[in-house]
Amino acid sequence: MDKRKMLVKKCTKNVLQLLCEQFLEILHGVENEKKRIWVRSWLDRRNSHGVSNLLLKELAEEDTHEFTNCMRMDPTKFEILLNKVHQKIQRSNTIMREAIPARVKLQVTLSYLATGNSYRNLQQSFRVSRAAISKFIPEVCDAIYEALGDFIKVIIILGTMLNTTGQGHSSFFGSQERLNDAVSEFSGQTRSIHPERFIRQLDVYFENVPMSADQQLISAQRRLSGNARLWYDSLIPTPPSYDDFRILFRQRFWSAATQRKTRNEVFRPFQYTRYDGLATHAMQWISGAKYLSPPIDPIDLVSTIIQHYPIPLSMALRGRGLRDTNELLAVLTEFEESTSFCEPRQEDHRPHHNNIQPNQQNERRAQDNRQGYRGGYNRGQQPRNQPAATAAPPINQLNVSGNEEASRQ
Repeated sequence: MDKRKMLVKKCTKNVLQLLCEQFLEILHGVENEKKRIWVRSWLDRRNSHGVSNLLLKELAEEDTHEFTNCMRMDPTKFEILLNKVHQKIQRSNTIMREAIPARVKLQVTLSYLATGNSYRNLQQSFRVSRAAISKFIPEVCDAIYEALGDFIKVIIILGTMLNTTGQGHSSFFGSQERLNDAVSEFSGQTRSIHPERFIRQLDVYFENVPMSADQQLISAQRRLSGNARLWYDSLIPTPPSYDDFRILFRQRFWSAATQRKTRNEVFRPFQYTRYDGLATHAMQWISGAKYLSPPIDPIDLVSTIIQHYPIPLSMALRGRGLRDTNELLAVLTEFEESTSFCEPRQEDHRPHHNNIQPNQQNERRAQDNRQGYRGGYNRGQQPRNQPAATAAPPINQLNVSGNEEASRQ
């Protein structure tokens, strides 16, 4: 029993000795550890060696022109702005350190906005830490915006709708800067932008940006280019107002004769060629017929565009019972992804003869469209001067409903 007590005391003594040694090592390390620097010494000499109290102070008293180049305003206006934002950006001093003066904050912010210098350069010039600069620059900008809110006009763009904040209207020259974003440029070619759509964009723009009649005419003229600009320059006399310009513009680029010609072209069958995608061909004609007056009924337009395609494809489209152009485009996209309508024709691999005129090629292409794709929709007759195929590859056919049937040999 005594031996056991002696062993316990010895072990306890050894453990306490080890703990005391480790504790002393920790205390010795803490004493030797370097103290953390709260403020760098050269930053703390801001009031005596900073740009604010040296260079800028001298420029404000001796060279106001150079001060204006640095701050983008003269000393008098700077003092007025400082008085407006002083209460919002000035902080109270603490027992740990003094707060950055509001004058220094405003000078750093204006220098950053005027020159775009990095935070490191501003830190070295004004002797203000980068962390502080990145924190107070947004605060100073918000304070300037609130102090000068009555003198700032902001244009808000929502699509092609332009509105101005405040009771006053935006200036004519300021609105011209937004004209390019609201109205597309018209060169006289329908493929770039439809003439009726161009007029509607101008109407919406002028409804939301009030202008005089002369200013509206100048704005419309600036969005013309190419043949459209040549047409406007040839007008004698020049239209006196935008309303007269709109009438003359429609008579030239979207007259009744032009609409009648477009309507006749839409109703002409078998216009699809292999060089256009199925859905792309339909979208081009739908966009062209969109602005006809009177408009084509959606069901009639779908039925008319279906006639552009070869007979097997038009039969498959009619079997779907399409009611509007959106359903038509969806089905055409589905057909484009199907292998049945992506098989190339055998005629596409034949060499073109130089003695065939372009008109004869167009007639041959139209005849092929009427008979259907040879090798795509049905095999038909083999081309002349070519050996007959020993075995036709399996192809997927579409029935009247548009669903794929089983492959057949």
